[in-house]
Amino acid sequence: MICREVQLTAVPDGAVRAEDFGVFEKEVGPLRDGQVLVELRRLGLNAGLAHRLGGEGTAYGPGIGVGDVPSSDAVVEVLKSAVEGLSPGISPSPRCRGARQLSSRRTS
Repeated sequence: MICREVQLTAVPDGAVRAEDFGVFEKEVGPLRDGQVLVELRRLGLNAGLAHRLGGEGTAYGPGIGVGDVPSSDAVVEVLKSAVEGLSPGISPSPRCRGARQLSSRRTS
């Protein structure tokens, strides 16, 4: 499977901009027990996250460097689940550990 993930590409000098992030693809293994296949619907980039970009970290979480995948609030749609009791559908998530979206399309 292919994973698309949002990464920090530049430490902001002032206001955080969309250009400070990029979407990158990488191959990942098949879905394992305890994992879910999701599609990212909304990703929150809030003030707590902004203070962690390029820094040591805060009470909100660890610092985020260039190439890191930030953790943030998100709304995802569960496409496939290997977690008992978690069915496909849209799920408001209190915290998404890394803005990664798995896709089931194959690489050539």
